[in-house]
Amino acid sequence: MENGMCDRKKERRRIDDVDRISALPEPILHLIMSFLPFNQLVQISVLSKAWLQAWRTFPFLEIDEIKSRPNKWETIGNSRTYWEKLVQLRHRNKVAIRKLTFRSHDALNLANQCIRYAIANNVKELELEHMHPLDRWYSLPQMVLCSKSLNVLKLQGYKLESLPLGNDLNLSLRKLSLSNVYADDQVMDNLVAQCPLIEDLQFDCCQGFKSLDIKAPNASSIAIATLLKCEVSITSCKNLKRLVFWNCSFTDEWLCNQISRLLLLEHLFIRCCQNIERIKISSTPLKTLCICMCERLVEVEIYTPNLRIFKYDGNLVSLSSGALTLSETELCFSSHDVDSQWYVNYTELLARFHKFSKVLNLRSRDCESVDVPGELRLILPHPLSGAKHLNFTVSLSYPFNFAIAKVMDFLLWISPHAETVCVDYEDKKKFYFQFTYNQQPVYEGKIAECCKSLPISCWEHCIKEVEIDVNSTYFKMNMNTHEIHRISKVERFVFYEGENISEKIDSLAESGVSHFEEIY
Repeated sequence: MENGMCDRKKERRRIDDVDRISALPEPILHLIMSFLPFNQLVQISVLSKAWLQAWRTFPFLEIDEIKSRPNKWETIGNSRTYWEKLVQLRHRNKVAIRKLTFRSHDALNLANQCIRYAIANNVKELELEHMHPLDRWYSLPQMVLCSKSLNVLKLQGYKLESLPLGNDLNLSLRKLSLSNVYADDQVMDNLVAQCPLIEDLQFDCCQGFKSLDIKAPNASSIAIATLLKCEVSITSCKNLKRLVFWNCSFTDEWLCNQISRLLLLEHLFIRCCQNIERIKISSTPLKTLCICMCERLVEVEIYTPNLRIFKYDGNLVSLSSGALTLSETELCFSSHDVDSQWYVNYTELLARFHKFSKVLNLRSRDCESVDVPGELRLILPHPLSGAKHLNFTVSLSYPFNFAIAKVMDFLLWISPHAETVCVDYEDKKKFYFQFTYNQQPVYEGKIAECCKSLPISCWEHCIKEVEIDVNSTYFKMNMNTHEIHRISKVERFVFYEGENISEKIDSLAESGVSHFEEIY
């Protein structure tokens, strides 16, 4: 009898020890909850009364019917009833809320109820997304645009109506992100004018604009994506430091004019702008320039003495520049018509950036177009001669087959006797090579014939030792929880002179993990 009572006391003490977390102060529980995915917050609310109370007072609320559909035991109606009761309870108890995220297809009543609760409790961040049929937008409640507590507003699938007339709102908004939003010029002009503190503006696939003249003197970052058939002016943004264009229809002259008048601009990103043919940029403060996938682009002219990072992805172009001292360069050249002249221009550009940049990263989509043919290697100079370290990234879809030795043959031609080479197959496999070379190339006791015809000895017959780390990555999905786990495996290999190094390197493409998605 006494033994049984002792056992029960020990069990109660063990449970108390396990559940000490529930005894933590509520702010600490909120901090723990802030690191968890939102769907897990609902689950932990049933652990104890302390966790339930912490869940009910958690200052971040996320209702996402798009990403998290009801499971087979519940209906959409039941799910919405749960959220409605929760919001009503929080509203009735005047629970403070810092951020509300709401995503849905058609739950307008629930959305408006959440918005009223959030605005009444001085919400700081509001993210609203409604998936809607084509050419149909939901009108945003006026209370949102009149809220003086909001610092961050992200909208998708809404229509912005006119602001109340005669009111000097002087809003506190610092970040405004509009995606698939309908608004006319006057509404947008009035909204930005009522937000003197705004620092970050983002426009993506918006409609209704005919002429967008952004007058935000304190804005430091602006991103404009898929804003077609609309005149845009950003020259009033005198403090702008970061500018992004994605799929925009501006002209060469417009870009040159706008950039030249932004005297503090430090970071410029131009992507998928198909009307542009020539980019001419003259900017002293510019530090980062990224140009990607502008199909009609043929010429780039840059006079940017303080440029530190340059990234280019697209067709081979004519490049002219002033003196550059780059800390990092990333290049990816592609062409539909690759001939001998293309390779000549390609190697000349590589050599030029090698002189400009401390770190040169090369990218390719197929490895084929950048592989200089053998007959041209005999007459062209090595573009990266003297480089000790080389990074090369390849974009390949799964499943993939590739000859890693062929890639290394090309890389060690453009950069002879490099000490380290990294070949990254876009999160699938990453190879780290570290080479030690002989001073005199020897093959079966004699100087290799291939080395006699080259100005610099070929890598395969000069290697004394090569150490290779292979990092393979794949993903596992749990069918019960739908959670995806990323798993990595690292293997190390060492090969020495006298072995068939080329063949052994090729075998590494098939070694390690060969499946990049497993379901269990």
